Amino acid sequence: VGLMYCREGQQTEEEMYNNEEGGAAFNEFLEMIGQKVRLKGFSKYKAGLCNKSKSRS
Repeated sequence: VGLMYCREGQQTEEEMYNNEEGGAAFNEFLEMIGQKVRLKGFSKYKAGLCNKSKSRS
C-alpha cells in the first residue's frame, strides 16, 4: 500500500511526489498503521519500491 500526502492547494501527483514531509495528523496516522523504514539497503519485502536512494517510506 502506498500513501501520498496532499497539501492544501496541491492538485497534481507531481506536486504530491515532491512533498518530503507530511502534516502532523498524517504522520500520526502513519504511526498508527505502521512504521517508517529506511529504504536504502532494505532487504525485506519492499513491494517494488526503489531501495537505492535515501527515501523513507
